[in-house]
Amino acid sequence: WVFTTRPENYPPNPPSSPSPANGAVNRSINSTLWWQCRDPDGNALTFDVYFGTSSPPPRVATDVPVKSYTPGALAFVTSYRWQIVARDALGSETPGPVSTFTTKANAAPAAPSNPSPYHRGVSGQTPVLTWNCTDADGQALTYDVYFGTTSPPPLAASGLTIRSFEPGTLTSGQYFWHVVATDGLLSVSGPIWDFRAAQLGDVTLDGAISAEDASCALGVYVHSGPCLTGASLADVNCSGSVTPSDARCIHKHVVDGSCTFCGGPAPTAPGGVQAPIVSVSTTWEWNDTVYVRLSVSGVPSLEAFGFTVASIGSRVKAVRRGATNNFVGLRSNSYPGTALVGGYSLSGADAEAPVDFIDLLFYAYYPYEYAVITGFVDDLAGA
Repeated sequence: WVFTTRPENYPPNPPSSPSPANGAVNRSINSTLWWQCRDPDGNALTFDVYFGTSSPPPRVATDVPVKSYTPGALAFVTSYRWQIVARDALGSETPGPVSTFTTKANAAPAAPSNPSPYHRGVSGQTPVLTWNCTDADGQALTYDVYFGTTSPPPLAASGLTIRSFEPGTLTSGQYFWHVVATDGLLSVSGPIWDFRAAQLGDVTLDGAISAEDASCALGVYVHSGPCLTGASLADVNCSGSVTPSDARCIHKHVVDGSCTFCGGPAPTAPGGVQAPIVSVSTTWEWNDTVYVRLSVSGVPSLEAFGFTVASIGSRVKAVRRGATNNFVGLRSNSYPGTALVGGYSLSGADAEAPVDFIDLLFYAYYPYEYAVITGFVDDLAGA
């Protein structure tokens, strides 16, 4: 067989299918230019980009190897012209038509939202105020923060480039704040929020720290009780979550001041290489109730613990047994399919060797069920 190549190089096809389309309006100021182009010979193509507000537009890029170009942030309500010239590997060029588009008008930022501390919520005495805010045009935003004990509050900081503000150490009481966001052209104010600052550990919000606050902190862990409003004040070890060890720390703080809130010495991890082991010691049934006795080992001193019980169709109740007989607090709270169990002791209990420590009562609704115990915390962490 014999074939002969053609005697010349064909130039690229004219660039086509511009995006933004010719005559487009209300385009984003962050628009990217796109186009399509093929070469009849299958040669690789590069592109020169002409872009600007003048006619004809100036060349702004040469030998672009892809079929797109981002000119950067554009001006609002402005008409732009652009053209693409395609070039193949042998130097043949083909210009595309000149296209135009117009950018949109500036949109104001979204109103600041999602405050922390929550609106009408509670915080400690050294809060960090945070919020969310976005801009539809992708512009950089700055923020003015108004903060104080009166409503409306006075200006406290201006020109912030981050979405947070630290007002310093506060006295207990009510505080008001709001945020004004600006994109440099338009500004928008968020609503006035308020929160109550209180002493860490004062879960009952009565202005004093007592054993009742410890009981409330344990209730916060099991999601039960009248003190959920002050839940953020129960995290006295500043771990980011409330566990029975927080309740124990509050109680120890009241009894002898031996537990320091947020900043005291970190608790010493138990020695040895063995993780805590929780086992089923025995089970039995009585009427419509299944009893499951749990034992624990590998814990030098069982002072505080908590876990989650996931089950099908059962209500769950926890009862003291063995190592928890001297516990100051033991609480459980059951929801459909889930229960939380937690407790603490001021003195602790020896659980290095296997010892029974709790009975779980399952009030059965269905003939075939199962339960999974998970989410161990405090002295049972890693069990």
